[in-house]
Amino acid sequence: YPGKVKPNIASVGSGTTLYAPSGVTSGSGTSFSNPNINGLIACLWQAFPEFNNMTILNAVYQNSDRYSTPDNRYGFGIPDMKKAFRALKALRNQRQYGTEWLFVKNADFITSLEAKLVGRLDGDAELSLLNADKKVVATMEIKTEEQEVYDLSFPGLDNLPAGVYTLQYTDGKTVKTITVTKQTVLSNKNLLRPPVIVKQAAQ
Repeated sequence: YPGKVKPNIASVGSGTTLYAPSGVTSGSGTSFSNPNINGLIACLWQAFPEFNNMTILNAVYQNSDRYSTPDNRYGFGIPDMKKAFRALKALRNQRQYGTEWLFVKNADFITSLEAKLVGRLDGDAELSLLNADKKVVATMEIKTEEQEVYDLSFPGLDNLPAGVYTLQYTDGKTVKTITVTKQTVLSNKNLLRPPVIVKQAAQ
């Protein structure tokens, strides 16, 4: 196949876990490696039905251990399906949210502040609400996974004074802030104050 990498990838064919009439067992051979990887790729496509076959396959190839130096014995090598999943998740999030990964749904809030976060890493992160004096008035600790999407809420903010606040994300590596405004209800008309311009900044 001139100009093409063949075989495409490698898969487990030795000591492959199998399900037989007698129960779970193991066996070796290409007749086991092909169904094994095909099943994994089918699961990957099932998770991302909006993508075509080549997008799925490219994610698998690009996250194989010999992608940079393929050969005619292993192809692109052994795929890391978790990395392929994350790559497709990142592509989905990019199509939906662009390059942004922290949002507020109601930058002018009254009783609660709603936020959306696209996870930056596998680990602990913190989301805090700071007043104009940079004092933390509300905070939450989050255990995140990279590229997972989280809907978050700071409830019970009724008693906060009206004014400008800062929503701050930090995970030890990254800090991002968004300016928000606590609104009040006009007592005589029961109407919200006019909206304000919200500035967004990343550090």
